[in-house]
Amino acid sequence: MELVLQTPSQKWDMMMARVKPVARTVFMVLAVLALGTVLMMLAQAAQTNANEFDDSASKVEGWIKGNLGKTIILGGLIFALAAFAWTRDFKLLFLPLIAAVVIGVVIGIINSSFTAVI
Repeated sequence: MELVLQTPSQKWDMMMARVKPVARTVFMVLAVLALGTVLMMLAQAAQTNANEFDDSASKVEGWIKGNLGKTIILGGLIFALAAFAWTRDFKLLFLPLIAAVVIGVVIGIINSSFTAVI
């Protein structure tokens, strides 16, 4: 006879299978609301004058938008071209391009959110 221990996720799945779908939905909504409330409380408790990380943020932004970021993306593209030539897998070719676009968009969103006027 073999002893099999259930993982916490398996226990959670078995418990949720016993609960009716409506109750499960209500439980999930309450859990999301509770998580949102906790996150809002933490954000309220952590409010500061929001200028502690300006130097570091501008330095990282300069790296990403400047020569260092361009060099890293170019190196990733060269590596991806070499890997593509070796494996003929298009995923390896487009992954650095997608990463560069995503990084650029995320930095733009972060900059616009910090400079937004309320």
